[in-house]
Amino acid sequence: MNHTEYYGNGVISKEYSKINGVLSGLYTTYYPNGQPSIQTTYLDGKCHGKLVQYTDYNGKIDVEEYYYHGQRVSQYDLFTKYRELLPY
Repeated sequence: MNHTEYYGNGVISKEYSKINGVLSGLYTTYYPNGQPSIQTTYLDGKCHGKLVQYTDYNGKIDVEEYYYHGQRVSQYDLFTKYRELLPY
């Protein structure tokens, strides 16, 4: 089931899906100005795949992280050009 939450000003704050009460599928949060804040995917209630975090003022990608069944396996900070690969 798809869910949408809003800020007091009517701008969407979150869009996500749940299956049997558990997060599953695309999950997006937004800044109050309407720009995307975070986009990721959930599988069985856990972050799974790429997570992208955006800057609030221009919508450019700030950080990319990769998750495997809720465990972060890598991170790339585009602002500082720093990459961290994490062991399983």
